[in-house]
Amino acid sequence: MSAVINKVLWRTLVITFYRANVGFFSLVIFLLFGFIRGTEHVYLASFLVSKITTTLFVYIVWVVYTLKTILFVLKQLQTPVYHFIFQIRLLSIKQRLLLWASIQLGLLLPILLYGVFLGTVAMSMVQMGIIPVLLFYLLTLLVVAIGCYEYRIRQAPFVSYQLINIDGFHQKWVKPYWSYFILYLLGSDLKLLLLSKLTTCGVISVFLHFYDSTVLDERYLAMAVLFTSTGNVVLMHQLFLFKQIQLVCFKNLPLPIRRDISHCLLTILLLCLPELMILAYQLWLTTFYVFTMLLGVAWAWFLYTLSYLQLTQEQLIVRIFFLLTVSVFLILGNLPVWLMALIFTVVGIYLYSKNYYKSENIL
Repeated sequence: MSAVINKVLWRTLVITFYRANVGFFSLVIFLLFGFIRGTEHVYLASFLVSKITTTLFVYIVWVVYTLKTILFVLKQLQTPVYHFIFQIRLLSIKQRLLLWASIQLGLLLPILLYGVFLGTVAMSMVQMGIIPVLLFYLLTLLVVAIGCYEYRIRQAPFVSYQLINIDGFHQKWVKPYWSYFILYLLGSDLKLLLLSKLTTCGVISVFLHFYDSTVLDERYLAMAVLFTSTGNVVLMHQLFLFKQIQLVCFKNLPLPIRRDISHCLLTILLLCLPELMILAYQLWLTTFYVFTMLLGVAWAWFLYTLSYLQLTQEQLIVRIFFLLTVSVFLILGNLPVWLMALIFTVVGIYLYSKNYYKSENIL
C-alpha cells in the first residue's frame, strides 16, 4: 500500500516539479557545462572542500534550492486538485515520514549528486572531515523539509499557509517605520531577499578569500565593495516601489523629510548588514575599512534615490553603469573613500528631498 502511495506522490510532486522547472535546470546545465571545463569544476570543488568555512557557500546554495522545493510542495498542497494528498493523514506517523523522506530525496536529487561529487573530491584531497559536514548539511535540509510538509498536512486543506508567518508579530508588536519594507520582503518576497543577499555575500566573500593586503592595494577593496553594493540595486528599486504603492499616504502626513531620510538610511543599512558583517569578520576594523563599509551603504542609498528621477529601466541601467565607471576611476585616482561616501550621501539626500513629493510609480 505504501509503495503505491509513494508512486502516486512521486508522479504528483517530484516529476511535476522537474517538469515545471525544466527551463531552470536547462539554464543551469548550460551555464555549468557550456562554459566551465571539467578541470575548472574540479578546481572549484577543491576550493569548496578545502575548509569547513568554504563549505558554507555550498550550504547556502543548497538552502535556497531546498526552499524552492518546499515552496513548490506547499503550493501544490494548497491547490484543490491536490487535496487528495491530505488523505495520507490516515497512515501512521512512521509511514508518513518515510513517504516525505522519499519525496524530498527525489526533489533534492541535484544536490545529492553534487554532494557525491564534492565527497569524491574531498576523499582525493584526504579531507575526510569534510564528508560528515556535507552529510550533516543534507540531513538538516531533509529534516526541515519533512517537518514543513508534516506540519502542513496536519492542517485543513483550505487553510491559508505561509512558510514564514509574521502576522502574529504584526499584531503583537508595534513596528518601527524603518522595518516595514524588511517585514514586507520576509512575508511576500523572501526569494528576492535571499537571492540578492546570496549574490552580494558570495561576491564579497570570494574576493576577500583571494585578497591579500600585503600584495593588493586598498583601492581594490574599495572597488570590490562598490561592485558588491551594486548588487542591491534590485532591492533598492523594490524599496522605491514599496514606498510609492504601500506607503503613498505618508506623503500627506505632516512629517519632516529629514526623519523619512533617516528611516530610509536605517533600512538600507539593515539590508546591507550581511555584507558588512562579512567585511568586519574578515578584516580588521581600521579607519579605512570602516570608511569602505560606509562607502557600500552610501552607494546603495544613492542607487535608491536614483529611482526618484522617474527614469525608464534602460536609462537607469545606463546611468548606474556610467556612475560606477566614474567612481572606479576616482578610486584609482586615490580620491579618499570617506569623501566619496560623503558625496554619495549628500547627493542622495538632495535628490530625495527634491523629488520625493513629485515622484510617482510608473506602471
